[in-house]
Amino acid sequence: MLMVAALRCQVAGHPMMDDYNQFVQANRSAIVAMNDRLKAHFIHAFGPVGGQRAYDSFTTSMANGYGAAASGADVCGAADSLAREGALLNGSVEGLMLLAEREGLAAKLPEGLCEGARRIDYAAAGGALETARR
Repeated sequence: MLMVAALRCQVAGHPMMDDYNQFVQANRSAIVAMNDRLKAHFIHAFGPVGGQRAYDSFTTSMANGYGAAASGADVCGAADSLAREGALLNGSVEGLMLLAEREGLAAKLPEGLCEGARRIDYAAAGGALETARR
């Protein structure tokens, strides 16, 4: 979502690439680990070839959905603020997942949660939900 927003906002004259790049640098290991987990979910569900196709289709569809969003100053300002806040999490998977849940950005897989994940209440976050490893 942030990558698409950063590109879309840059084109619309609302630059946020520096903050987006800081977000990626701060969270690279968490982003790679969760992407690998997502890809493994599809490969496990559909086999090596079908899983790669399903993963590609899912990620493209998700990016296209975010790409169709507005690019006004308010939207871009909110995305930039989210990138800055996310950068402060320094690779915390739990923190990034809570941030995504709070913003309503949790990806919905057609088959439900990835294997090894479960929904739990996270009272300290004001009732937000966290996806955690078993």
